[in-house]
Amino acid sequence: MTVESFIICVVMGVVTLAVLAAPFWRGSRVSAAQMTYQRQRDTLLVYYQQATASLRDLDDDLQAGRLSEPDYAADRERWMQRGVQILRALDELDRSNPALATATHAPTDAVEQNIEDAVRRYIDEQNGLKTPTQG
Repeated sequence: MTVESFIICVVMGVVTLAVLAAPFWRGSRVSAAQMTYQRQRDTLLVYYQQATASLRDLDDDLQAGRLSEPDYAADRERWMQRGVQILRALDELDRSNPALATATHAPTDAVEQNIEDAVRRYIDEQNGLKTPTQG
């Protein structure tokens, strides 16, 4: 092996090590407060998804005849209240951390749109139940 090839190998090795070690040297760019905020927000969003999934399951159970109307109404009201509590907790979390809320909301725009759509469908469904049927 010639001296030139040895030097080239050493330089390539140093560059490779520098590239691999760079993420460890830079450290995290996310503050502990941001991580805590995002973790709490993600947890609440998961709870909200569970509540909406439970509401869909209730609707399916009612349509399939596995659930009586009184049980359905009671369970649906309970899950709706949980959903409302979760949405309020999300709002409170955002109000208590306005700087973090504006910095981290971009990925949740789609989730918020899904929530708005679900609420709109629920309101339309409730209005449809209250409308007298024509016979």
